[in-house]
Parts: sequence; structure tokens; C-alpha cells
Amino acid sequence: MMYYGGDNGGNWAWMLLSITATILFLGGFIWIARLVINGNRREDRPVALHPPDALDVLRHRYAAGEVDLVEYEQRRQVLLGKP
Repeated sequence: MMYYGGDNGGNWAWMLLSITATILFLGGFIWIARLVINGNRREDRPVALHPPDALDVLRHRYAAGEVDLVEYEQRRQVLLGKP
């Protein structure tokens, strides 16, 4: 009587294929899980240590040309609390 492929050695081939498929499946699952988990933490994205304060915003607006020198100086004086 022949069980599980008989004498032709088919058992070890199916077992090896099954193990390989399982390893590939688990490896792919772990790889996808790492992509999902680390998707929000990208190394190339600059990370602000603190939000910009009003004076920084004013400096950027002046550098971009959104406010002129007179308005910049007036707003800077107000922000610094100088009369």
C-alpha cells in the first residue's frame, strides 16, 4: 500500500514547497506591516522641534516680501513689547 506519494519521494518536495511558501508569506506580511507602521515616520521629512513663534512668522513674511520694512519694524516692536 502506498501512502503520501508512495516511493517516488513526493512528500519531501511538497513539504519543502510548503515551508518555503510559509516563510515567504510571513516575510511579506512582516515587510508590509513595517511599511504601514513606519509610514508616518520618514527620515527625509524635516521635524520641527517647536512651532514657530510670531516673530519667526513675521521674519518669514518680511523675507517673502509680504510686508515692507516699515510694517515689519512696527509689528516687531509690538511683538517685542517695545514702545
